[in-house]
Amino acid sequence: MKVGIVGASGYSGEVLVKLLLNHPRVTLAAVTSRTHAGKPLASVIPAVRGADRGLKFVDSDAMALRRATSRCSSSRCRTARRRPTPKALVAAGKRVIDLSADFRIADLATYEKYYGEHHAPELLPQARSSCPS
Repeated sequence: MKVGIVGASGYSGEVLVKLLLNHPRVTLAAVTSRTHAGKPLASVIPAVRGADRGLKFVDSDAMALRRATSRCSSSRCRTARRRPTPKALVAAGKRVIDLSADFRIADLATYEKYYGEHHAPELLPQARSSCPS
């Protein structure tokens, strides 16, 4: 499967890059970064030099990810306003693994107590119970 990582230059994104570059059933098709767009992956994450398949960071654009991937892994940070949201990626037909607090905390009241308004409460586990997988 083709996978893209949104926010691949952050800590979680870097771990995902290292894991997925060596996965036998995954092709890392896109890595995004607001600050590193256009730079080679290996120049930002030197540990992947030689295994990076010539990947370059692209800006975090939902349409570009839609074209490049069949799946999307996201290590999204709440402060990254320009990154495509899981809501936009789900609407584009992508499966999303979101490592941010946005979806780690399943209870909306608990989330809002610590982080404020949730940008996609309909994607929380209890809201998805009626959605097809």
